[in-house]
Amino acid sequence: MWKKPLEDMLDELRVSPEKKFKYFSKPRLEYLKFNLMDYFEDVLLIRDEYLAAYNTLEKWFSSGVTGGGVVVTGQPGIGAP
Repeated sequence: MWKKPLEDMLDELRVSPEKKFKYFSKPRLEYLKFNLMDYFEDVLLIRDEYLAAYNTLEKWFSSGVTGGGVVVTGQPGIGAP
């Protein structure tokens, strides 16, 4: 993606001993040029599901699997507890 592990690019906010949020900060979003994808917010929250999907796609890519593309769809709030 940007030649770094995703975990290395994320900031973390711990809200309790067992709950933490991972996100891209505004400087990181600017560095990664998210504005070119029409994303102009101050932060981007990264849900656990995003990390699972990203890691799966990275494994497929690293293993040399070839084929078509991937379409990820959904609505805001899908899967929210």
